[in-house]
Amino acid sequence: MIEWINTLPNPLVAIVGFIVTILFLVSIHEYGHFWMARRFGVRIEKFSIGFGKPIISWRGKRDNTEYCLAWIPLGGYVKMYGENVSELEKLGEDSHTPHQGNDSIDASDYSDYSDIACDVSQTAQSTQAAQAAGGSFSALPPYKRLLIALAGPAVNLVFAVFAIWLLFVIGVAGDKPQIGEIQPNSVMANTPIAAGDNIVAIDGKTIVTVGDANIYLVKGLGNAVVDIVVEDTSGRVKQAAINMAELPKGSEQQITQALGFNWAVVDAIKNAPIIIGVVQENSAASHAGLVVNDEIVAVNGQPISQWTQFVDVVKSHPNSALALSIIRKDEEKNLTLTPQTHPENSNWGYAGVSPAFDESAYEKYQVVKQYGALAAIPQAVRYNYDQAALLLKTLGRMITGKASIENMGGPITIADFSGKTIKLGYEVYFNFLAAISLTLAVMNLLPIPVLDGGHIVMCLVEMVKGKPLSEKTVGVLMRIGLAVLLSFMLLVISVDLWRYLIA
Repeated sequence: MIEWINTLPNPLVAIVGFIVTILFLVSIHEYGHFWMARRFGVRIEKFSIGFGKPIISWRGKRDNTEYCLAWIPLGGYVKMYGENVSELEKLGEDSHTPHQGNDSIDASDYSDYSDIACDVSQTAQSTQAAQAAGGSFSALPPYKRLLIALAGPAVNLVFAVFAIWLLFVIGVAGDKPQIGEIQPNSVMANTPIAAGDNIVAIDGKTIVTVGDANIYLVKGLGNAVVDIVVEDTSGRVKQAAINMAELPKGSEQQITQALGFNWAVVDAIKNAPIIIGVVQENSAASHAGLVVNDEIVAVNGQPISQWTQFVDVVKSHPNSALALSIIRKDEEKNLTLTPQTHPENSNWGYAGVSPAFDESAYEKYQVVKQYGALAAIPQAVRYNYDQAALLLKTLGRMITGKASIENMGGPITIADFSGKTIKLGYEVYFNFLAAISLTLAVMNLLPIPVLDGGHIVMCLVEMVKGKPLSEKTVGVLMRIGLAVLLSFMLLVISVDLWRYLIA
């Protein structure tokens, strides 16, 4: 993306990337609620990006809305005049939600989780009073409140589609879905598919890149029949039906391993000579005397031929001396490398080197996914639809115990990937932004009270019944929804801590 970013420490890039990612996606989400509410004449009392005490705040001259940027960049909220928050006030007091300034707990405190509150508990008299006051959220008919709740996730969906559309127009580089080594006695070994074949379709969906193939292979988990069409090196088309109903739990993250094959490009990288391409300053590798173009041939007297072997040895020996045999300018030398602790996990060793790749050797595995401006629209919609369907299916499999909870990621995971994708360039980072935006939209549309989806369902119930749910019912639903949401947040944070600090 920008060369100087690569010179910054990984934790700093991760933190900055996380803040930029979350603040941008939360801002457009909340603006969706804000914009729709304003279209319906609702008076906005506060628009905040972030939670807690404001860093800066100001009042709009025309609308008198308080605009805030707060310290905790984990979300935001829109506080609208006329929201009924009596139950939320009680919940806030029970959970010790901090007050802001001299205000009592209000909608803003629980819009942290729900973004807005559909008032489905107003009596006819209070509705008439609110209507008389003007600009009241609760005075709106339920279908308008529903649209306000829907507007936030809708903006995230639109952005996700726009981001992918833009990438498709520019052109996205990817790896060809060419089959590499197939493990004997594996699922893939029991098919007509052979090494060198290119996957061209999975379950009737056209496959262009390895990324496409991975999406549809993961979507096929749990299915007794997944149809794969391949084309061999002579152009002959072959078809195989794969049973993916009995693959082990956690296969989502290791789909090719579960099926028993590698991608050809992965094999090419694994089998490349272990030649140093980059040596970081003040790293363990630089202290050991390694330089660019050194070829590592043995560690502790054991010959190695793959970069992954070297990584595994270094990773398993933090702060332990390793005897390296290298070839430098056709001359064999012996060096001692003592890996430092990895910046992301103190149990891992870290050398501070990257391999050198002969770009021309990998050109045959590269493909560019690109469409015209009009053709890219349905492709972007389809891509996001497939991603959303995969997200929901994986979530369902986790709930039923068929998928590992390691598929989840919380704020630490988002920060980690934010930093990594920023360093990999604008294409990768923009794709990551689209994925998080889509996830934010889908998760907010789940029919859980206190989320947008829960409010939408309650508004629909009100429209069908012709009257709002009772205040007691709303209170119970809000408590249940909050308990579910807080439990989920605790779970994903625990998974993050296990992944980055313990495992």
